[in-house]
Amino acid sequence: MGPTCQQGRIAPMSMAPAPTENDVPETLRAGREAFARHAWREAFDQLAQADGVMTLDGADLESLAIAAFFSGHADVRIAIAERSFAAYQRAGDVIRAAYVDLEIAAAFMLRGKLSVASAWTRRGERLLDGRAETYAHGYLALIRSDLAKASGDIPRALGRDGEAVAIGERTGHQDLYAFALTAQAMLRIATGTIDEGIGLLEEAAIAAVNGELSPLPAGITAMPLRPLSSAAARARASAGSSRRSFWWGA
Repeated sequence: MGPTCQQGRIAPMSMAPAPTENDVPETLRAGREAFARHAWREAFDQLAQADGVMTLDGADLESLAIAAFFSGHADVRIAIAERSFAAYQRAGDVIRAAYVDLEIAAAFMLRGKLSVASAWTRRGERLLDGRAETYAHGYLALIRSDLAKASGDIPRALGRDGEAVAIGERTGHQDLYAFALTAQAMLRIATGTIDEGIGLLEEAAIAAVNGELSPLPAGITAMPLRPLSSAAARARASAGSSRRSFWWGA
């Protein structure tokens, strides 16, 4: 039986209780195993089947959302992530709920829906307000950077990216650190400090190629490096050629 997707959405979760570790249905077990080995289509199919007959917890719904993105079902990712957020809230996992909240905000930012992204960001701020620093605070800094960029406040955006890098270092969260370095690098490059930006990208890419990152951060971190490095090399070569022509009188 295929995944229970209807009209672009995963079928609503049932009201059955979540399974215990000793009573995990085969579809859910298979979906978790497929997700662990990055077999995205299989993970999506199996987790979606499980989603149609039982209540998935926040972590399994988060996995389903990621598998949807990587298996060609990106159109349902946000809807599933919203359910993951709600499940984490019900379970009292405020930090993970805030993280998923900010992932949703970032997804709406990419779609150009700034007002919706801002609303999710404010919700994340309320969840994290007064709590000790965690990786989620770093992701909050990143989405605040995106909102600052959207408003044209580049210095503020760079400051927020730097804040996220620092939180990634302090919390030891590799995905956050790489994301934040990449965001900082792209903004540096966009504002003309190309060599500094390329250096930051190369630093972030080390973690990606060494397998230290989750799949999505790894792809986002490594993806810009090759074309940007090539463009920078051509620019440097062109500049060097001009300087040599001047000094050699050619």
